[in-house]
Parts: sequence; C-alpha cells; structure tokens
Amino acid sequence: MLNTISQTLADLETIWSALDSFYQRFTPQDWGRKHGKEWTFADMPYHLAYFNQTVINNIKNDGGGQARLTLQELNTWNDAHFAKRPSSQAGANGLAYLHETQAALKQLAAQYPPETPVFLPLIIVGGWRSLTFALEYLLDHMWIHFTESHLRYDQSLPDLPSALVNRILNFSMEMARGALRSDNLVGVNLVTILRLTGNGGGAWTFTMRDGKCLVEANADPHADAEITTDIATHLKTSVHNMQSPIIALLMGKTKIKGMAGGQQFQKIFATTPSRIWNFVELGKTTPE
Repeated sequence: MLNTISQTLADLETIWSALDSFYQRFTPQDWGRKHGKEWTFADMPYHLAYFNQTVINNIKNDGGGQARLTLQELNTWNDAHFAKRPSSQAGANGLAYLHETQAALKQLAAQYPPETPVFLPLIIVGGWRSLTFALEYLLDHMWIHFTESHLRYDQSLPDLPSALVNRILNFSMEMARGALRSDNLVGVNLVTILRLTGNGGGAWTFTMRDGKCLVEANADPHADAEITTDIATHLKTSVHNMQSPIIALLMGKTKIKGMAGGQQFQKIFATTPSRIWNFVELGKTTPE
C-alpha cells in the first residue's frame, strides 16, 4: 500500500531538511572521511542527486535502458555515474546539485498525475513504476543512506519523526519480501517475527510457505522464530554491512528465539554481489 504523493513529498522535505542540518556540521576533514570501503562522505550528495535525476529523466521514458538484476550490476551503474561527475559537484559542492534535483522533483509532482509512468533501471524496483512509487522509493533510498552516514559519522541514527521511520520500515519490509524469488523458498515452511526496537520500530511477521513469502506488520504469537534488535543494529548488520550479525548476537544487541529458524531466515535474505533479486510487484505500471 503506497502513501499519497503529498504525504511522500512532506516526508521527503523532512529528511531533506534533516540532511542539510547534518551536513552543516561538516568540516573539510569530515568530507574526506571514509564512507565504507570505496566511498567518502564527499560522494554522498552526488549519489543521492543522481538517483533523483534518474527519476526526473525517466518520466515517460526508458532511455533505452535496462533494469539491473544484481548488486554487482548496480555497482557498475553507480561507477558509471561517478565517472561522469563534474569536479564542480564533488563534496560540499554536490549539495547544490542535490538541492536542484529536489526542487525539480517537487515541480514534477505538481505537474504530472500520480500514476505517470517512470522507468527505474534499478535492482528490485526495476521497470516501469508509477510516479507515486518512484517518490516513495526515493524516500526509502534517502533514508537508507542518511542512516548509514549518521551511523558512520557518530554511531547514532538521525532524529526523525517516529511515524516517518515506521512507514519507511514498512516499505522496506515489503521490498524485501517481494524481492525473494521462488527458488529462494523451495521447501521453506517458516514463520518469523522481526522485531525492531527504538523510535519508529515495530514488529513484522514473515510467513514463508508454498514457495511464497508474505509480510504483515504484527507479531504472530505462533511464529517459529523471533529476531529482536534495535533499528541501528539491524541496519548495521543487515543493510550497511558495518557489523557481523554474529558479533551483534554475542554482544546481546540481537536476540533470537528459535535459533534454527532465525538463522534460516537470515540466510534467506543474505545479500551477495551476484545474487539475482526479483522485481517487486508494488507500483508497477504500463506506459501508454
């Protein structure tokens, strides 16, 4: 279930404002700090901007492009964008480009109907999507990278409204469920609760049966396994590759009831560069 464009734009504005406040704290040395293995903090504004620009450029247009199936293909796509980056858009200067794309997105949302088709050449959400979905995806993408930057900067999460965080998590859970392929679920009969604590957290029940996976925003009392952790630890272990899930378990940051089922659940969703993900159904549309 997607939210309205007006709600998504309001939430984007909230994150954009928080991100600007975050970057205002940066010194020249901060921009040069490592952001993972290959990137620096100076790369992030440009990365966020060209994702926005992809939506802007691909309204009613596929550009002869093709959606990516693997993380490896997405990384190649990212590398191609960075290879074309003008020197004027590096580091803090990239904020001006990011602000330009944000203004353009707001203009497009006012100009085009919510169901306007947009081609996304990305993993999991690739193909023709409605403008409503494309903006919802950008909200999720922005939050994912904002949380990573915040965690890498000072080991904390950004201070955002709990309702916003919870609805992004709902979207992320639906994306994770929908990205599973039937061959990932052969012979799997498993009901698992993922409980995330902290501001905006909640509980989600993943039911895997008959080669399908369903997710609901509740806690099934009859689940086979339950994984409980805080949002920051979930992101560090399952999204940003900043911490080993085993270390989080040993430190007591993650707790698992039904260890065998919990480990099977984590293995099903494990990410590798060459893994092929399914394209989700949510937000699909067909251009006229």
